Amino acid sequence: MKAAETIHQARYLLRSPAARVGLVIDGVLIIALLAVFLAYWWPSARTQQALEQQIDAARRAVSVAMQANDLIKAYAGAARATEVVERKLNAPIKQAQLVQGLAGVAARHGVRIISESYEEGKPQGDYVPLFMQVALQGGYYGMRGFLGDISTLPLWVEVEDARLERLREPTGQLKAQIRLRAVRRAAAVVAAGS
Repeated sequence: MKAAETIHQARYLLRSPAARVGLVIDGVLIIALLAVFLAYWWPSARTQQALEQQIDAARRAVSVAMQANDLIKAYAGAARATEVVERKLNAPIKQAQLVQGLAGVAARHGVRIISESYEEGKPQGDYVPLFMQVALQGGYYGMRGFLGDISTLPLWVEVEDARLERLREPTGQLKAQIRLRAVRRAAAVVAAGS
């Protein structure tokens, strides 16, 4: 009933010429708004969307380029590290030179070598290990520096075990028992004569 009543009221209102003009003006305004929407806003929205896609693509390209640059730097660093390891594995260093190198590292950090012993290990493939048992005494920072500078020795040396204990006298001193393993290629051991 209400729909019929609404239609009846709309017909009654449209009898007036002012209402008809108002309805035509409303129709024209709606069409004008649709034209503005279709002519200006929609193309600008599509342009903005295209620009955002281009920006996202440029960001992805920059990100990929940065990752590639990081990968190149990491590869270059790994290549340099590999060269250093190869040089250390092939170094014809005698045991006496290694003893001098350890003494030099200890002296640089104010650490005293109390005792040291060396034992040639069984060959493992192309490599021959040399085990070193070193007893040290010194301050904490000196021990830390000594352990950090082991990598500066001319051979590939790694720490297998380290036990640190605080001494009662003198105060602030540590005693360390460190087991090191030097790895050399068998050909380098033959060339060095040890």
